[in-house]
Amino acid sequence: MRNKRIREGVVEGIEFLAPDEVLLKYGDELFLNKEELYDYMAKQLGKPTKKMLVLSLIKIRKYSKEIKYPGRLTMAGEYLKKNIYP
Repeated sequence: MRNKRIREGVVEGIEFLAPDEVLLKYGDELFLNKEELYDYMAKQLGKPTKKMLVLSLIKIRKYSKEIKYPGRLTMAGEYLKKNIYP
């Protein structure tokens, strides 16, 4: 799904949690399953105790068509402009 966007939402809350805390608090509400989360941790975080940024979203909406984004998105996100999503 790299460089493709299919949903958007409004950030309601921001937390920094260890991966086990994320699973305990959010469980099935994550967009990743447990195996994907641990795979991500192994590649990105290095240590299982390192905290990760967790964003709680509200007003999530699915786009009528997939958006192919021209570059990588950072944690800061990006505003969609009419030239990207007409």
